[in-house]
Amino acid sequence: MRSYPSSSKATLFAACGALLALAPGSVRGAEVILQNDSVPPGTALTSFITGERVASWLTIPTTGHIVGVQIFWGSMFGGSPPSTETAITISSGATFPTPGTTLATIAAPTLVDTAGPTEFRHLDPPANNVPLSVPVTAGQVIVVDLEFLNTNAGNQFAGSIEYDADGIQTGVNSVFASGVWTDAASLGVPGDFGIRAILVPIPEPSGAWLALAAAGILLVSRRRGVA
Repeated sequence: MRSYPSSSKATLFAACGALLALAPGSVRGAEVILQNDSVPPGTALTSFITGERVASWLTIPTTGHIVGVQIFWGSMFGGSPPSTETAITISSGATFPTPGTTLATIAAPTLVDTAGPTEFRHLDPPANNVPLSVPVTAGQVIVVDLEFLNTNAGNQFAGSIEYDADGIQTGVNSVFASGVWTDAASLGVPGDFGIRAILVPIPEPSGAWLALAAAGILLVSRRRGVA
C-alpha cells in the first residue's frame, strides 16, 4: 500500500471539509419553521365551541417534507390544565378561506398551556409510533388547522389558541364556524394564529453528490501523486 505524506492528507481532508461547509444548510438537515405569527407574546382567544376550527395558511419556500406542527396554546391567567382536542389537520391550500384535500391528520392532540408551543411530530399521540411526513413542493400552499373538542367560549380561565400582538394579515388565517370557513380578519380576530409547520428541505446537493465530489478529489489527488 502506498504511503502518503501527512501534509498531503491534511490538504485532502481540508478540501473535503470545504465541500461540506459550502453545501447549503438543508444538506445538513436544517429545519425551517413556517409561520405567519410572531407569538410570543400571545393572547388566548376564548371564543370557540366544539367542532369549530382555526387555521393558518402557509406557503412552502422549498421542496421537502412537513415533519411537525407547533401550536401556541395559553390562557388569560396561565396554568390552565392540558386540553385534548379533536384533531390537527394538514390540508392542501385551495380557494381561501376553505382548505382543500386532507394530507394528514393528528388525532386527539393534547395542548399544554406554556410560554412556548406544543409540538407534534407524530400522527398518533401519545403513542407516537407513526411519524408525520407530508411531501411538499416549493410554492405550494398548505393549511394547518386545529379542531376544538372542548368549548372555551366565554371562559376566561380556559386554554385556547393564541394570536399575536402585531395585527392580523388578510388571507392567511381562517375560522370554521356555523358550517362554513371564513377569513378570520373579517370576524374581528385581532392577530395571526399561533399555528406553525416544521419543514425539512430535501437536501440539494444531495449527500450522494457530496460523496462523489469527495471521491473525485481523492482520485485527482492520487493521479497527481498527492493524498
